[in-house]
Amino acid sequence: MKKEPLKAAKIEPKTIDQYYSYYSYICGKCKKGQYNLFLHRHLGDSLVLLGLKDIFEEKYQAPIHYLIQENQEVLAQMYGVTNYTTVDFSTLMDEPHLDWEFTPLEIDKYRENLCERIFPSVPQLDMPFIASPAAWVKERLGWDNFVDGWAKMLGLEAEKLPVPKNIPELSDELSGKLEAIGALDKIVLLAPEAQSFMFADSSFWPKLARRLQKQGYIVVTNAVNDANAIEGTHNLKMSVSDLIALGYRCHSIHSLRSGLCDCLVGRQDALTVYYTPEMFYKYLSLNACFELDRQVNEVTVSTVAKEIRHPFAALKKLNKLEAKKKSGS
Repeated sequence: MKKEPLKAAKIEPKTIDQYYSYYSYICGKCKKGQYNLFLHRHLGDSLVLLGLKDIFEEKYQAPIHYLIQENQEVLAQMYGVTNYTTVDFSTLMDEPHLDWEFTPLEIDKYRENLCERIFPSVPQLDMPFIASPAAWVKERLGWDNFVDGWAKMLGLEAEKLPVPKNIPELSDELSGKLEAIGALDKIVLLAPEAQSFMFADSSFWPKLARRLQKQGYIVVTNAVNDANAIEGTHNLKMSVSDLIALGYRCHSIHSLRSGLCDCLVGRQDALTVYYTPEMFYKYLSLNACFELDRQVNEVTVSTVAKEIRHPFAALKKLNKLEAKKKSGS
């Protein structure tokens, strides 16, 4: 269905009062005498920051209390972290007017930029803070890999993390669906989506699915966006917990490099991760970030990825849009 023009939608962006209200809401979730880290990014980012808990507390000599998005609670459980509070992130992130003008990847960077302007990045007792700003730390300090980058944003030193040990159980709902599909040891999970990258070659995943099916496997996909669903496969829109639970129980996983890969890194050589030349392999390599007995299959493919734009691109675009609206053109 074709979208109506933005002007006709009559959807207004949030005001500074609404942002202040959300900041106050997060402050109300903080614990006194503790450092309160708000996990404002995606699965892999949050998993790594949870994995840095002991190193953080050793340096700062005080407990770290995590403020976790509700759909990421399972990540804390995977690392055995109990000192956390779930928060409603949608209240801040729900800005429908963005959907009329920006791509999902632009919206993601806009939201990251927004959080960096609302929340401080310097750890202080009693108050919320976020691990940020990524661009500034990279330019001033440099980083060796994904873990090292997040560690430096917290003033820490770490390059590898242990694999999380506590794996979630399959929900009854998903178990019922899987029983109707086939045996777990015959299921291969395909994960074609990521928040920061997407393949421009739309034929990559269908070709892979057909090859696996010819080998006798049942192909299950997890595509949140219907446009990324793979024809001829079982597209099950799962919760984060179920997605991870299935990933640890199925035959194997093929995934575009995303935060899900960090969560499933314990599958080691049953996990195949696809990169493109634009994906900063040296920085994102799972084998360089986690302590593994057997290496993850990390494959660089020639298909060109559509990358997110510069961190401030969405903000610049929004400013132009607002200026255009004010001028009446």
